[in-house]
Amino acid sequence: MIVSLQGLQAQIRENFNDLDLRFNPPWTGDTSQWRITPEGILQSNSPNSNSFFYMSTPGRAVDSAEWDIGVSIHFNPSSLNYIDVFLVSSDTALADPNTKGYFVRIGNTEDDICLYRKDSASIVRLIDGMNGILNNSSSDLRIRVTHQPSGIWELWRGVGSGNYFYREGSLFDTTYRQSEYFGLFVRQSTSGFFNKHFFDDIFSGPIIPDTTAPSIISALVRGDSQLDLQFSEQLLMDSVSFIGNYLIDQGIGHPLTARLDSLDPSLIHLTFSVPFPVRIPLHISLSGISDLTENYISPVTVTFARYVPASFDLVIDEIMADPDPVQGLPDAEWIEIRNRSGMPVSLTGWRIRCGNQLSGSLPDRILFPDSFIVITSTGSLPDLSNIQNCYSVTSFPYLTNDGNIIELISPLGFTVHSVSYNISWYHNAVKQEGGWSLEMIDVNNPCA
Repeated sequence: MIVSLQGLQAQIRENFNDLDLRFNPPWTGDTSQWRITPEGILQSNSPNSNSFFYMSTPGRAVDSAEWDIGVSIHFNPSSLNYIDVFLVSSDTALADPNTKGYFVRIGNTEDDICLYRKDSASIVRLIDGMNGILNNSSSDLRIRVTHQPSGIWELWRGVGSGNYFYREGSLFDTTYRQSEYFGLFVRQSTSGFFNKHFFDDIFSGPIIPDTTAPSIISALVRGDSQLDLQFSEQLLMDSVSFIGNYLIDQGIGHPLTARLDSLDPSLIHLTFSVPFPVRIPLHISLSGISDLTENYISPVTVTFARYVPASFDLVIDEIMADPDPVQGLPDAEWIEIRNRSGMPVSLTGWRIRCGNQLSGSLPDRILFPDSFIVITSTGSLPDLSNIQNCYSVTSFPYLTNDGNIIELISPLGFTVHSVSYNISWYHNAVKQEGGWSLEMIDVNNPCA
């Protein structure tokens, strides 16, 4: 961690690995309402309902400046539950009505990320981010903001660890050209939001030039002859639309059309004139594609295949049918589904059946090879917010404690995997009373 002055500009690098808020850099404010985890991550630690708390550190970055911060929230935000990241502040007391500056609000009624200017008691929204992107039980983000000497602000949102960013928007504003502090402000309502705000890897200082070319993240088939290419960052539209930049082997050739997604400018949609063969590896060669600063990709070839479901591609590998009495796991029913197909699988249209109960569609997510997803009811989802890759479905079926048949139904309507579980599988009188899940021993031998 470094705190260095460059003229009037203070550079901040903070990863919390020293487990100390007093030094390098020194944080002040409501520091008793925060803690640093043993892994070196800043976590909210306020036990107070209907409250706010903050802390700040000296930060003078304004012009030709960049701010970058990792944020994880384990809740769905609202008008009473959000985070303000103060990039520029005139005062160490971020809650003071007289404080002026700029901040990024993460969450609100529109579940978005926006840049605001604070003019004492009033605030002005400068960049209105995409609505609904935080409408999840948890979100892992990187927030990046740049401010050019010309007065242009840009707000960027990164997904996960920030391997790729796309721009939420830009705007000209030169109201405040000096800063004294950088800080974090949390607003929370009830105990369901306590201790669920996490921060790490903070940077505030001179703009870091982008010299890295975009990289391909995934190639996924949509329908018979459509291919989606996900890249690591926002792309230059002129470089995307040229169909000569894409070529698939086995006689398929160039696409008919190539266009950027209207909401995600790091996603390309390709449409071809002939259907892709089923479950046969294909190779697409890519070149001539660049990001907004004209960093061009090196020619690359990516393997993909058109997926059609087959038996045991996805399996139900863990069941929590009787969570009560609680034994270290939340008091909620759920099942875990694992992808053993070796191919990325879109979960849209998949359903769960238990007896005569049929759930709604699984969430619109891509389940990659050897990865899993936990499915529960809408009402139980808040109780499982700390479980990785957990999502809800409508009409999640009731799982009887003493056993039943659970089926995983493909979008084509046939059963890919079923489990006829019963209480005798516990082989333990204590465990069969509740609080313990049943887990498949070998996912590659599901019929055993």
